[in-house]
Amino acid sequence: MGYSLRTDRFRYVEWRDLTSGEVTDCELYDHVADPRESINVINEPRLHTAVAELQARARQLAPASPAAKPPTQ
Repeated sequence: MGYSLRTDRFRYVEWRDLTSGEVTDCELYDHVADPRESINVINEPRLHTAVAELQARARQLAPASPAAKPPTQ
């Protein structure tokens, strides 16, 4: 399951395991430098603060919790 947040400058995407809710991957695109979102800059040290803020915001909007399992029969 993917969750995406957009600010004036960035798009942050967080991918989570449907069963556990664990974050499995993250992406960050800088629309100032890359308006077509072709370069994932999640590991750029200069963007560490922006990444931390967007991660916190994502977890406020969609807490990482396990997906509801269908009832067993």
